[in-house]
Amino acid sequence: MKPLPMVVAGVVLVSAVVLFLYDRSDGNESTNPKAAASNASAPAAGVATSPATPAIAKPFQSSAIPVAPPPTSANTGSDAENMPDHSVIQPQAPASTGTSAFDRELHRQVSEKLADEYIVNMYSEEKMKEPVPEMAAVMHAQVDGETSEPGWGPPVEQELRNYLNAGLADLGSQIDITHLVCRYATCEIIGVIQSRDQNTVDMAQDRWNLLANQMRDRPWWVQYGLGQQYSEIARGPNDSTMLFLFLLRQHHER
Repeated sequence: MKPLPMVVAGVVLVSAVVLFLYDRSDGNESTNPKAAASNASAPAAGVATSPATPAIAKPFQSSAIPVAPPPTSANTGSDAENMPDHSVIQPQAPASTGTSAFDRELHRQVSEKLADEYIVNMYSEEKMKEPVPEMAAVMHAQVDGETSEPGWGPPVEQELRNYLNAGLADLGSQIDITHLVCRYATCEIIGVIQSRDQNTVDMAQDRWNLLANQMRDRPWWVQYGLGQQYSEIARGPNDSTMLFLFLLRQHHER
């Protein structure tokens, strides 16, 4: 029976082809993730499926460093209390007052030495030989000869000092008050101008004369019984200018 071997060979060949095709299909499923995912996600026949739940996106989180908000013009709390109030204009020191109080005091001390030198020269032998002595020399001697009255001298001195300081503040050191004394019936005020600039000297003298005239209108002028004035302007040492002002108390009995 010759046909039998051919039948067997044909069966073996068919079986080999089937096995080859089966192995190839298994390899495609294992190496193709998309196909596997689709096969896995496909519902089985006859099994009910529910609608898919949509995924919830997480909010975006930035890794940038937060920036502080810009400062506002309004200040509160203790910081606001420490801030200067620029709405109030602060008083400014006059430009001519010098760089510091120490410098102004040194300037005044120089003026005081000039005044003392001038006073000494008023009583020099040469001056005393002049037929008409200086009015400043006569009045200065009068003040030196008086005794102080506590109820009159010190209060008048304080009023004069306050008045002159206020009236000369904007001139700075252009006029230094070197002597201010009131005794029993006479007050002596000496001012010194160190500047040699004529415009500066003229301006300072005008202010000095103005203050001398206007002090008569002050309440304390009448209160303390002040009456006459004597003034004198003279050339002092080192081309300085001496300003003398004497105030006399009206007739007063001890």
